[in-house]
Amino acid sequence: MAGVNQLEQDLIRMCQREGIELSKIEGKFKGRLKKCHKNQQV
Repeated sequence: MAGVNQLEQDLIRMCQREGIELSKIEGKFKGRLKKCHKNQQV
């Protein structure tokens, strides 16, 4: 059962990665926003 679960997770990740790449090409996906900016002090 663990092998089947791993295969399903790999397929999900592969499909997700393809979708993200297509969105980046179209300019719709920009990724996660940064918590701190360069001009912000910690």
